Amino acid sequence: MKKLLEMKLVTKLMYAALLFICCVFLSCDNPIITDILPDTTKTLSGSVMITGNNWIGETLTADTSFLGGSGTISYQWRSGGADVGTGSAGYVIAAGDVGENITVTVSRSANKGTITSSAVTVQYSITIDMRDAVVGDSLTAAQDTGNAGDTITLNYTVVNSSFYNELVFSGINSAVISGVSSDGSGTKTYVIDSSDASNGVINIIATFTHTNLIPDNITFTDTAGLITVNYGDAFTNAVTNAHYGSGAVSYSSSDTDVAVVNDSGIVTILKAGTTVISAEKIADLVYAHASKSYTLAVAPRIITVTPDTGQGKVFGADDPVFAYTVSEPLIAGDNFGGALSRIPGENAQTYAFTLGTLSAGNNYTLVLGGTESFGITRADGAAVGGAPTVFGVSAPGSITVNAVTIPANIGDQTAEYAISTADDGTGFSAWQAGVIFSCLVAGTDYYVYARSAGNANYNAGDYSVSAAIRFYIMQFSGNNATGGTVPPVAVLPGTVITLPAKGNLSKTGFSFGCWNTLSGGTGDNYAPGQTYTVTENSTLYAKWVAEQTFPFPFSLPVSSTPSASGITISQSGTGTYPRTATIEITNSGEYDSIEWMYGAFVLGTNWELELDAAEILYNAEGTHNLTVMVWKDGVPYSRVVSFVVVL
Repeated sequence: MKKLLEMKLVTKLMYAALLFICCVFLSCDNPIITDILPDTTKTLSGSVMITGNNWIGETLTADTSFLGGSGTISYQWRSGGADVGTGSAGYVIAAGDVGENITVTVSRSANKGTITSSAVTVQYSITIDMRDAVVGDSLTAAQDTGNAGDTITLNYTVVNSSFYNELVFSGINSAVISGVSSDGSGTKTYVIDSSDASNGVINIIATFTHTNLIPDNITFTDTAGLITVNYGDAFTNAVTNAHYGSGAVSYSSSDTDVAVVNDSGIVTILKAGTTVISAEKIADLVYAHASKSYTLAVAPRIITVTPDTGQGKVFGADDPVFAYTVSEPLIAGDNFGGALSRIPGENAQTYAFTLGTLSAGNNYTLVLGGTESFGITRADGAAVGGAPTVFGVSAPGSITVNAVTIPANIGDQTAEYAISTADDGTGFSAWQAGVIFSCLVAGTDYYVYARSAGNANYNAGDYSVSAAIRFYIMQFSGNNATGGTVPPVAVLPGTVITLPAKGNLSKTGFSFGCWNTLSGGTGDNYAPGQTYTVTENSTLYAKWVAEQTFPFPFSLPVSSTPSASGITISQSGTGTYPRTATIEITNSGEYDSIEWMYGAFVLGTNWELELDAAEILYNAEGTHNLTVMVWKDGVPYSRVVSFVVVL
């Protein structure tokens, strides 16, 4: 029972420990987990809303209260689909936003994906400009903002203060709001039209008339309620003579910073903006005072700025001051400030111009014209450090040169190489990054060129050229061998090589004797291991010795009694073995000649040969082989004779 209780206690402790670990490390509220291991693969969830008044000058705010995820929030505001602001949760509505849909797109640093708000349409603002009103007159709009197509209710009151009590409307073009010809209260309607707006504001002018004289209306030459001109335009809009009274007519501007008007109705534009131009005829003895107004919208003058052609620089140089032409000069007294710019970037390519900081002030709208771009051309390539030199050659026809160096920090350029049989910069192969050239012809002079390779920002550099490089091929012919090969050797002129052994060369019925300069074996003999100076393309031929049994026995050495295993001689010439031993062959006259050969060396041509343990050719301790060749009627016969040298 005691053990059972102990086991239950241990189990409970383990469960408690596991529960503690889960609470600490798996809790959603644990900042260690979320900070160290942000799940950037998790898609952002939730929503974002836009709050705030939706007309000019108001600030819209991105409400992220219901946005999921974690990490820093980034913002991208858009007006009519175009980017208008980044990095801030708020956006101030500008005149150009009126009638456009505003959205905000948000993202979070610890999540993937974005979320975009529903669109908010920026509304037009409605203003009321009352003229000649007396106490009790009024005109109000049921709402002072709205979208295009919305119907606005206008509430009016015209007091009964004179025999004639009237109200007329002006300042808009899209529709005529009928006037009021008697005192009283009522409503009129206006449907918002974008053509009536100046910088997003629609100004309705209400002119009241209270008189005991005969009303006498005056009319401008241009009867439009909203007239739009450009800054710098000459503009005149005078009152016509289609009225009855004799009172003098005067003109005024509601904003003399925008425009002023003289007594002839000639308007002088001073800056971009909106003003109300009014004309007033004073009363005479019969006809009443009369007034008329229109809204004058002065738009910024559009100037097209066209960058000059052919502007550019070499990679790595500073940008020049960008030159440009304009579609027309500025109004006298106005000047440009700032400078043109371009799309950022320093790689060798073309970049579109931008207006940059160039400005002529608020009275102008600058438009970038033309299709010219700013070009950055590649800079001159680096000079390589010296000319290529030969590193080595290899068969059947390859040259390897030592790599040249490129000065550090020169645009990450690397070296490239080409080869030609001319040293005058013509006829070379395609450029390559490697230093090995193959498929070359032995005995031909070659020249290797090196230069810095062109890349995105640098042209290829000037080349350097090596001295003439020539190589020769030393061939080793099997000379009718029935098997095996000895590979050729490619070397530079004057190279001393060590001649190879026969390797796997074989010829049925023959033994390899040595190398010979002629295929018939009558040239110079060269033994494997012997040195050979290569001065041209050369071939050495295997010299084969027929493996045939002599039809006669060898005589025994004359001056020694050989052991049963063969002939043994000693350099000391003492003890069991003598220093010399004589071998002779008895020739009864049926053989024509004889050669005693040690490797490629002919030791003698007599029928008797004396072996001397002091001979430098075979004085090394160990077993040595002699090849004895005899000829009969031009046919060679050979036998190998072994002897031992001891010290």
